[in-house]
Amino acid sequence: MRKSFVFVLVILLAGCSTSLDQKLKKLQGRSIDEVIDRRGDPDEVTPLRNGGNIMTWTQRWGASGENICTLRFTCDSSGIIQSYTYLNCGLDGSGQGP
Repeated sequence: MRKSFVFVLVILLAGCSTSLDQKLKKLQGRSIDEVIDRRGDPDEVTPLRNGGNIMTWTQRWGASGENICTLRFTCDSSGIIQSYTYLNCGLDGSGQGP
């Protein structure tokens, strides 16, 4: 019984992160301004040698803010999103837990 529960939970979590991954993948090749318009200014901007930037947003979530969702977008010198990463962004990727 326990193994079945764990398996179902893993499948559900994988599906949720895939949904976030699909949303973020659609932003590749688009302007970082689209993310800024939705999320506001980034919490951190790290300049790259090639003239681009890594833009980072963090958001606390959970009953007492114990979790931190981190979204990072790597942009070229024109502000076009080249890649992204995310960590601990809740079940739906919003930065809000279940």
